[in-house]
This record gives sequence, C-alpha cells and structure tokens, in this order.
Amino acid sequence: MPVKLLLVLVFSFICHALHAQHFVRRELTAELEIPWEIQCSNDGNLWISESQGRIVKVNPTTGIGKQIFKAKDYSDAHPSEKSTLCHKPSPGSGCLGLALHPDFNVDSPYVFRLYSYLKNPLGTPQTKFKIVKIELNKNRDSAIAVWDLVLDLPTGFDHLGGRILAIKEKGNYYLFVSTGDNGTADDGCYSNPALNPNNLTQDPNTLNGKILRYHINGSIPSDNPIAGNPFYTRGHRNPQGLIYNAQFQLLYNVEHGDKTDDEVNLLQKGMNYGWKSVRGYHNDNNRAGEAEAVSQYTPNPNIAGDQLVEPMYAWCHSAQPISSFYLDWCTPAPSDGVLYSGNSMPFLNNCLLITTLKDGANTNQEVQCIRLSSNGKSVAEISNSRPNVFTLFSEDGIANGRLRDIAISPDGSTIYLINNGGIGSGRDKIIEYKYAPKNVLVYPNPVEDELYVDATDSIENINIFDLNGNQINTNYVPNSHSIDVSNAANGFYVAQVKMQSGELFRVKFIKK
Repeated sequence: MPVKLLLVLVFSFICHALHAQHFVRRELTAELEIPWEIQCSNDGNLWISESQGRIVKVNPTTGIGKQIFKAKDYSDAHPSEKSTLCHKPSPGSGCLGLALHPDFNVDSPYVFRLYSYLKNPLGTPQTKFKIVKIELNKNRDSAIAVWDLVLDLPTGFDHLGGRILAIKEKGNYYLFVSTGDNGTADDGCYSNPALNPNNLTQDPNTLNGKILRYHINGSIPSDNPIAGNPFYTRGHRNPQGLIYNAQFQLLYNVEHGDKTDDEVNLLQKGMNYGWKSVRGYHNDNNRAGEAEAVSQYTPNPNIAGDQLVEPMYAWCHSAQPISSFYLDWCTPAPSDGVLYSGNSMPFLNNCLLITTLKDGANTNQEVQCIRLSSNGKSVAEISNSRPNVFTLFSEDGIANGRLRDIAISPDGSTIYLINNGGIGSGRDKIIEYKYAPKNVLVYPNPVEDELYVDATDSIENINIFDLNGNQINTNYVPNSHSIDVSNAANGFYVAQVKMQSGELFRVKFIKK
C-alpha cells in the first residue's frame, strides 16, 4: 500500500499561519449487503441500493436501516448462460444504480432502480437489466407501486456500467444511464473475437458502451442525437459514475480504462469518447495505433457535429504496463463521485469528490478531489492557494475498503461513503466523515529554519513529509511546539502533527 498523505489543505496566509482540516470518522451500525449506490435526501436520510433488488433507508443519526423495497423479479444469470470458454464466466447481474426523483423532497416520492432480471424465463432465458420507477408512501418508508420504465438493457461477462442519474434541466426531467461495453479483455471468451461486445461501443444503434438519455417516464427525448434512439454519448468502456453540475447544467462521467487511462469526461451530446480504439488523452499515444485512430477519425454523418472528445482528466496516462497483475497498474478504479458545492467545507468547493476501489501498488482506496475551473468545463490549474488533485481518507483505506459511492449531507458538513468489501474492512458499511475543524496552526509560512506549531491539545510528535509522502529527517524535541527544518530543500511540505490523544493533523507549508 503506498504512503500517501491527507492533502486536504487550504492556504490562509493571515498572520502567516495555516489551519489543518479535521474529520471525525464513524461507521454506521446498519448492516448492508453489497451496496452499490448511496443518495442523501434533503431530510438527511440515506438511501442505499443493495443486492437482491433491495432499497434500504438509513437514519444517519441512529444508524438504523429499514428495507423499503425488494424487487420481486430480480434474478442472477441463468445457469444455461454460463460460458464454456476461457474462465467460464456467466453474464453479469446485480443491483446497481439508484436515483431519487429531482423533486423527491417536494411532492414526488419516486425512486428509480436498475437491476438484473430474466427475459424469457420460461423459454430461452436471457439476463438483462431494467429500470423501474417506485412510488413510496407518504412517510417514504415503504413502496406502494412499481412501474417498468426501461427494459432490455444489455449485460455481458464484464464492464457493466450501471449508474443512473435523475436530473431537472430547464424544466425538463431526464434519466441518464451508463452502460459498459459488456466485454472482456480476453477474446478467448468468445467463439469468434468479433463477437466480443466491446466491438459495439462505436455503433450508435447498440446500447453497449454508451451514456443513454431518457425522459423520466422512460420515453426517448425528441432532441437526442438520433431520433428514436436513447444514445447520448458513445465510446465508453466501463462508465461507473455519473455526476451533474446543476449550476452550469453540465454532466460528467467517471470511467474505468484498460490497464491505463481511467477517465473523467465532460459529456457533450452526440460526442464520441473513443473506446476501444482511443483511450485517455489524444496526444499521449500510449498504445499502438492510437495516434492513427485519432488522426484518421471519420465523423458519423448521422450525428450532428460528431467528433472525438478527449477526457477532462485522465489517471495513469502512461505507457502500457509490463505486469499482467491488475494491482500493479496505476489506474485507481474510480467508481462514482459528487460535485461539492456546500458552505461547510469551503476548501472543497467546486471539487469533484471521486471514490476509488483499488488498493494497489500505486493506488489507494480513497476519495480523490479534482478541483474544476470556474465554469466547470475543465480541471483547475494548480496554484499555491489551491492544490489540485488531492486526496481524502487515504490513511483509512484498509479500514474503509473498496469505496463504491459517496454522498454529501444537505448542510454540506458530512461525507458518507459506502464500500464493497476489501481486505481489512470487516463488512459492507456506511462510513461517515463529519467535518470538525480544530485550531492547529503552523508558522511562519513560508519558513526558513524553525517551524512553530500551535494547537489546542497537547502535541506528542511532529514529522515532516514531502508531497510524495517521503519523511524528511529533522531534529524534533519531543513534546515541544517547534521543529527545525533548516536542512530541508526549498519547496512544499506537510507537517504531520500527532496529539497525545492520538489524533493526527496534516498542515502544508512552504520552505524557502
């Protein structure tokens, strides 16, 4: 597991001091089983999608959860669909996305749910995914009606996508759905490599590797890129996250790459995001044939303005790895995210907070924070006052496990995470991080020799790290409030302050 530091750091040059940011961690008592999505309604309650088609409502104060819905027609893959090739996989199944109606907190007690079911169960069974609309009672604690909205969504041996997002935009209500390419990297799983469904992502007339857009009643908007077609964008591999920027009416997706190039994309109607011939940034040519695919791209004449669009941000845009072991790859496996726009944690304003799944040689199970530009259309430039990209909760990666999704409390003071297992995490659970600022100050800043630390609690130890997580040799006198950094090279550093209570605070400073 790599050494990483909590770089949630906000510069405040008043009196040449820096404040640390502090969260109180708590595991809610609700017992979960393979949760995949978490939403927070305006009353503060949490809504969780679970296995077997369940929806659980959790009171975050008590930690108590109550099942409010279970899909009667939920099904895993039928045994007859199991492949006899490669590692003999079955089609993917499960309970994935969940979305609250955009007016859920007013007068629309509806929840949308995506899960697998069997088509033709009495004939030749086929595993498919569907989206249902669920009406809740007045107290929003049980389902009173269910409607099928979208049927026949595809599945395959891998890369299912599966996120749904309900939004209100210019008076219209939409439901966005992410579908994966449904293929595997091993063409040997198919009798003919041409049958690998990951070959279908470029075809706008298929549902594989797409972001789909429907009206919230399941019908297809007349202004979609192709009339009568739910396709909104194409060329996606495994888009597991969807994020909406209500201020600028922008849509982002979070996507798994293939060994390299996990992505955050700004989704534009009708555009092509490249998979499987193009991945990541267009000018890195980190895979054979990619540069030619970009330069020779021919727009689809049936899609207005069609063009290849590169990601807004890409992780691991490097040469193809030598190792065949996925934990050695530098992709963090981003699962979903949310745009923070609250007032309680101003150091996170205008940041995409993205959960990651992988505890690898160079990756952590954590929340990655990507600050956006003022118009939301690009990643903000790095500056002394606002670092970009930085991480949250890396130090709790083992205890937290594989982070599947994230939600923010209505007042913006609390971050909720759900996990899907992970060595050391103990169980599937909801993890709460409540922001609780404390006064830990370091000064002067910038510093030349002696760095002083003021804190409301007793200090046990102070260590200095560079931004790569390497500890710097310094002369610290135990239980004192200063540390000699005169031998450190000029640059940015982090002071890790350990209190006698055991709490850790990390504060950034500049050595000159």
